[in-house]
Amino acid sequence: MFKGRCHFQPYKSRQISKGFTLIEVLVAVAVIAVISVVSLQSIDSASRASDVTQRKFKQIQRMDRFWNFIAMDLRNALKYSIATPFGEAFEPMLIDPTEEYFLSHLRAGIANPLLMPRSELGRVGYRIDDNIVWRDSWSDPANNDDNLAYKQKLLDGVEEVVLTALQPGAPSAEERNWSDRWPVPGQQNVLPLAVNVNLILEDGREISRIFMLSSGD
Repeated sequence: MFKGRCHFQPYKSRQISKGFTLIEVLVAVAVIAVISVVSLQSIDSASRASDVTQRKFKQIQRMDRFWNFIAMDLRNALKYSIATPFGEAFEPMLIDPTEEYFLSHLRAGIANPLLMPRSELGRVGYRIDDNIVWRDSWSDPANNDDNLAYKQKLLDGVEEVVLTALQPGAPSAEERNWSDRWPVPGQQNVLPLAVNVNLILEDGREISRIFMLSSGD
């Protein structure tokens, strides 16, 4: 009689590992794509907003620079008349919208950091070329040769700059005794009491400031 032992191995259930289905993969890809598009749009919007902010900030800086220069020049305006080498005489201040320089005048206080042997008097002129305001300056106030001018680009995007001058003897600025040209008849070799500068930009905005002038003595 066979007495051997029979070993019966118990049945073990096998767990079958399942991977992602095609639908699950497609859903995941779609979700990632949507997130990527939204993220890119947000980054693009933020970048464009930053660019606009930077452009506006630079425009404000240039505009402040324009106002600072014109305020400094008018504050130092002198009422003296300077004779040219050709025997002609420059008026202390000229305001004329039909001329190349809508504003030009003699001024004092020209910086001389190198202590050069020259006067602290100079002449400045403001003009518009291709919607850009330029400031030209001459260290020799009696010689306004264009080749000798120091040219500075102050502000772009300018449609027009309108200047009016308040005549001496006007009872008050509110009575609007203003002229769009200077000098007016009978007011040679003098400065106006004030200059109103109206800056008209290409986008239609207008900014005005009134600068009071000293006697120039």
